[in-house]
Amino acid sequence: MPQSISRRWLTQAEAAEQLGVTDRTIRKFIATGRLTGYRLGARAVRVDAGELETLLSPIPTGGSSPPPGRSPAAGGKSTSRRRPNRTEPPERAPRSGGAVGGDAA
Repeated sequence: MPQSISRRWLTQAEAAEQLGVTDRTIRKFIATGRLTGYRLGARAVRVDAGELETLLSPIPTGGSSPPPGRSPAAGGKSTSRRRPNRTEPPERAPRSGGAVGGDAA
């Protein structure tokens, strides 16, 4: 008879606390297949605590190869599009139409 492996089951909130994320993030991980959720009854969902480690990956440091999304040909700069600077207000076209104030003729 095969030996049963005991698992430690966590609620979504407990899994989120262990990873330092929100329970909404855990639900997204389950929905996208990055994490397996197990239904217990009609509503309760549990997560295998051992599977949480599979979500974590080390960040390479000091290596000669660039991180994913960057190429040496681009001078180490990202090859993806940058987001606009949100601190600067967008340029607006001058309004057309009637004047506001006392200059109306």
